[in-house]
Amino acid sequence: MQDKGNTNEAKFPLGEENMRPDMEAFFLRCEEQLRANSNPHTNGQCQIWCGCTNRRYGQFRYRDPRKPPDSRHKTRGAHRMALLVAYRTLDVSPTLQASHLCNRPLCINPAHLVFERRTINDQRQVCFKAKTCTGHVDRGTRQPNCRVDISAAPMRHH
Repeated sequence: MQDKGNTNEAKFPLGEENMRPDMEAFFLRCEEQLRANSNPHTNGQCQIWCGCTNRRYGQFRYRDPRKPPDSRHKTRGAHRMALLVAYRTLDVSPTLQASHLCNRPLCINPAHLVFERRTINDQRQVCFKAKTCTGHVDRGTRQPNCRVDISAAPMRHH
């Protein structure tokens, strides 16, 4: 097997290593865990994480199936894990953040999340404060607009 080395690029489309049957079973278990620990928001669009949190963000704990069975659990943001599960990969650069297009730190709806660099993620905060999105471009590529219409809906506190 050829060593792929450490790259900082997201691996899309998915590589063969992510399509093994044991990986698919892992992603299905993760989907179930995400579903069991979340509820739909009153706005009808966000899916709100109700499990453990740290600094306003959901925390998802799992054991990496590519590691030995006795390896330690990992903890990731629930929103990042929701996006990894949706893409069926664990191989996304840690330099890319899972950004909320809806501005809800506990939302785990993959349609409201995107992997992007921190600079774009930080720009989104300006949009939410201004209650309008003028668009985002990163290295010549247009990024999804913020969903300021959803963020205006009142947040339900748990």
